[in-house]
Amino acid sequence: MAIKKTGRAVAILLFYSTIVAATASGRDLADVDFSLRFPATLARFSPYSDVAGVGGASAASRYASSVNPAAIGWPSSPLPIAVSPQYSAILFNHGPTIHVIDEAATYLTKDAGTFQIAAVQIVDQGSKVGNFLLLNGNYAQLQWGKKLNDWFSIGLNFNYTSFDTSAGSDGATLSDGHSDTYTARLGMSSALSDQLRFGIVVDKSFAPSGSNSFDAGCGCTVELSDNTRETLVRPGIAYEYAEQSSIYVDFQYGDYRNSTGRFVTRRFFTGVEHRYVPWLFGRVGLAYDLRGAASPTVGIGIYPSPAFSVDVVFQSNMFNEINPEFGRSKVVGISAAASF
Repeated sequence: MAIKKTGRAVAILLFYSTIVAATASGRDLADVDFSLRFPATLARFSPYSDVAGVGGASAASRYASSVNPAAIGWPSSPLPIAVSPQYSAILFNHGPTIHVIDEAATYLTKDAGTFQIAAVQIVDQGSKVGNFLLLNGNYAQLQWGKKLNDWFSIGLNFNYTSFDTSAGSDGATLSDGHSDTYTARLGMSSALSDQLRFGIVVDKSFAPSGSNSFDAGCGCTVELSDNTRETLVRPGIAYEYAEQSSIYVDFQYGDYRNSTGRFVTRRFFTGVEHRYVPWLFGRVGLAYDLRGAASPTVGIGIYPSPAFSVDVVFQSNMFNEINPEFGRSKVVGISAAASF
């Protein structure tokens, strides 16, 4: 695969794709430039361990793990402060293992709504033996949500992601790069009845990036740069069939564009969260890409007290857009939350 101008995330990931492409396959996805597929796969990822609705709870969820910033406008606890440390490991069949560590803090005000700040560290401490890709990044988020009346809330989210990567073979770095991603998110959530909820999320982002890559043809270093723009819309519904037990259904439309072209994704998300006893929840979910890829998830939530919880999650094939280069993925995550 020839290296083209790169977009969001890191131009040098394209170099790594040339290393492993001979051992991978992926329907028509390999014909789409990697710089468009990589941000599309990131849209599935949520740092939260709640897998109801997949990739974070549904856009219609009323919990902070929702992808919808309006969800924090429906406070689930009267306690004003909550903190949540979390860890996830992303393992690929033929690619790096990425460690994701994040911290979030939420503050419930009396009249101004709920504020949340979060920071994420993305670390790959892989070896430079053989073909390698090393990726490090940081993510920062400021989120606000407010309940306007008994049936409606709104929310805003602003976040920034920075990635640095290097790729090469047998200890020699052949490409390195940097990217910045700036995202604004608007969310709305509505209680249509005591049991039925609706939510919608709209994302707009742009990501300038650049790389320096060694070109064997000229024996020189080639500088590449680009800017990827993303529009993402995700409406969802949630039905509470029993106390604190719900079924979710979402649809997500994503549009990604840069100098290499355009990539469109269409996905359905569904999930069930069931409360077995007051302190134990089970969750299963499925993401289905209309290209034919399915991504199942499962998780449990343990709540020994209203002020403390632990969640564990497992996700399979969550990042199928980059299967041609990295193969199937597995995600294992754990999070804790405490309110006071």
